[in-house]
This record gives sequence, structure tokens and C-alpha cells, in this order.
Amino acid sequence: MAGPHVAGLVALMISANPALAGKVELIENIIEATCVPKVSDQNCNNFSGSSIPNVVYGFGRIDALAAVKQALAIRSDTKEYLITKSLKITPNPATEFVQIAIDSANEGIHDIKIYDLSGKMILNKTLEFPLISMELNLASLREGIYFCQVSSGKNHYSAKIIKL
Repeated sequence: MAGPHVAGLVALMISANPALAGKVELIENIIEATCVPKVSDQNCNNFSGSSIPNVVYGFGRIDALAAVKQALAIRSDTKEYLITKSLKITPNPATEFVQIAIDSANEGIHDIKIYDLSGKMILNKTLEFPLISMELNLASLREGIYFCQVSSGKNHYSAKIIKL
């Protein structure tokens, strides 16, 4: 029965910010980022109920107010960020460190920005080719979902980082 609730939330978000219409990945990112993480004692084969996402709660319980507030904070003139294999974050989920790597075929300057759920930038770094990866220490961050955005020329990429 989560489907009708999520569909209603999507309608609320688009009603609050019509610029989100048709931006499925962005809407999905907002919902996952603003949900309240939930874990379970129930496991399913090799999938632990104590991880996020899990087979019982997915990313958790949706928080309509937080999602609509986040939707209102999105400006219509923001760049479209693509989720792609050119940006790799491993391991993910992670507890202490992640390695952020950019496909070496994308030569040039790469601006890397990490944001928390409130949209506050917690990292802003520039990597120049041939330096195409960096290690990010997550020890000081709270558990949750963070967004990694990489800009390289006309290309813009996005990925989620899940901190356990």
C-alpha cells in the first residue's frame, strides 16, 4: 500500500513546484533523501533488514512535509544532473570512507560538490585530469543520504551516498 501514498506525495511535490513535472529522477532523489530511515529485524535471503534500503521499508517512511519543502527549494533554472556510470562511488552504502571516481574518458576539470539533505554544501573540490578520483572521509557525517554532484564542462552527473 505504499504506492498510493508515494503517488500522492509526487502530486503534492509537483503541485508545490510545477518545474518538477517530468523530472522523475529528481523527484525520486528528493523522496529518498527526505524519508525517515527505518530498519527491520526481518531479512530476505542475502538482504539484511538492518541496511538502508531494505526489503521491508525500502529507504524508510516518506515524510511529505520534508519532501514538499525540498521540492519548493529546487529552482527551475538548476542544471539537469544525470545519474550515470561515469560517476562511481564505492562502497555505497558506507560507514567511514567512500571513493569517488570519474570515468577517465571525461578529461578536463571536474567540480565535485557534496550536499546534505537540507541542501547545505559540505564539500566543494576541484579535480583536474589526470586526477580522477578522491577519497571522502564520512566519519564526521551523520547517518543518512547525501548527494554528490560532479560538473565537467557541459556534463553534469549526480549520485547518492548512503552513510550508515
